[in-house]
Amino acid sequence: PMININYATDFFGKYKDIQRDRMALLHSENADQKALYHIIIATVIQSRIRINTLQLQLKNNKQSVINWKKTYEVAQAQYRENIASPLILRSVEESLARAKEKLPETEQKITKEMYVLDTLLGVPAGTTINPPMTLPSLPKLIPITQTARMSQLLLRPDIVALEQKLVSNTYAVSHAMALRYPDINLSFQGGFQSSDISEVIEWDNQVYS
Repeated sequence: PMININYATDFFGKYKDIQRDRMALLHSENADQKALYHIIIATVIQSRIRINTLQLQLKNNKQSVINWKKTYEVAQAQYRENIASPLILRSVEESLARAKEKLPETEQKITKEMYVLDTLLGVPAGTTINPPMTLPSLPKLIPITQTARMSQLLLRPDIVALEQKLVSNTYAVSHAMALRYPDINLSFQGGFQSSDISEVIEWDNQVYS
């Protein structure tokens, strides 16, 4: 019986570079995953802000229609009393009509944006109906210093992913350069050898190489 032991040496760092390369790729993929989460969250927030903005715009448009209706009533009364000219009455009518035209357009934009939000949230389109208006209650942003801004940027997952990919490529280049050198393997064989099977396991019949 013989026992064979083979050991691959790493004098030139081939296997160590491969390990570092794969670890850097793993960290890069994890960072890419976090970056994707951040992108989805940011996109949802942006969609929600657009909905809130359109809701405020719709509110202002409705108030504008109310105001123009009142102005039109006043213009009609003045026209009947020969105080306002037909041109003024016609101008007020056109302004009221334009204000009314904006209502369905804005409502359509809100509906479309809510469908986009439902798609981002992974729910059937039309699930979100009349979300609350939260823009006025948003906290005021606190200015941050340039140093703090840079430190926060370095924590961004997409930047971390790029850094890890750079590390991975660096070790990949190092590994490619190490491939120019020969492979060195250490081998060991040991066991017992005898022409007489009854004496094969005696210590005097040990063989090493």
